[in-house]
Amino acid sequence: MLKQSNLNSRVPDTFKYKEVDISDLLVKYKLLYMKPSYGCKGQSVYRVELTNNGDIHISLHSLAPRTICRKNENIQGKLDELFRRKQYMVQQGIRMSQLDQQYFDIRVLVQKESYGLLN
Repeated sequence: MLKQSNLNSRVPDTFKYKEVDISDLLVKYKLLYMKPSYGCKGQSVYRVELTNNGDIHISLHSLAPRTICRKNENIQGKLDELFRRKQYMVQQGIRMSQLDQQYFDIRVLVQKESYGLLN
């Protein structure tokens, strides 16, 4: 819905995990977020970043990597293991802003009622 609104230029590119090549997206964006398709409040959101030396850092709920995938390792295979058959989407990463040397972001929570309509 947001892609078809005046906010289009502010919405990060988003894809279905099973329909894209993660390696190609990392080369293009350097930073990706992997989010459960049916997630809630940021649970199980992974941050995947291609570093300058070619390693890929995979983090869960922090900037410190939980897993490091070296240049010659299969990133798609590692992510498949982490996702355990759950449906995920991939979103272009947006660098976090800092204020007084502290990271912050501003998010919008959109909730739907039982019929799938926005409240």
